[in-house]
Amino acid sequence: MSAPIVNAKGQGYVAENMLEKAKQSGIKEYIDEDLLKDLMALSIGDEIPVELYEIVAKVLKYVETVDKNNGRK
Repeated sequence: MSAPIVNAKGQGYVAENMLEKAKQSGIKEYIDEDLLKDLMALSIGDEIPVELYEIVAKVLKYVETVDKNNGRK
């Protein structure tokens, strides 16, 4: 099994654009400043470090719950 990777990130205008597109798609913002700092230190395509797996899994579970509540999946 391969590790999860960073597939998108942005700052400034790029981040604002990503958030706006997510909002238009009904995706709610999830805020975790510590996780943000850790992930922003990585590059696109980098594997997410093992020490972040637990919190990333919680974020993915949150996304799954929001999707189910919005009739997706």
